[in-house]
Amino acid sequence: MDPAIQAIEFLARSEHRLAVLDALAERPLDRRDLREATGASDPTIGRVLRDFEDRSWIGRDGPAYNLTPLGEYVTDLFFDLRDGMRT
Repeated sequence: MDPAIQAIEFLARSEHRLAVLDALAERPLDRRDLREATGASDPTIGRVLRDFEDRSWIGRDGPAYNLTPLGEYVTDLFFDLRDGMRT
């Protein structure tokens, strides 16, 4: 399967992944803030963060996580696609 389609599927299959991206698009957050913003459990947040770090979509500054330039790009494109498909 095309890696681009795999990335889209990876995001589309998890509301928690989308919620984390959406929250981090606003500002850097620590794990506690991400749990509160997404309603996800600590283990789920940990998995999402590891997955995003492996893809170089997020970075860390102390306890706070933030989108990398690649993460910002992916987030913008994915949410634009999602919003376009709603119409």
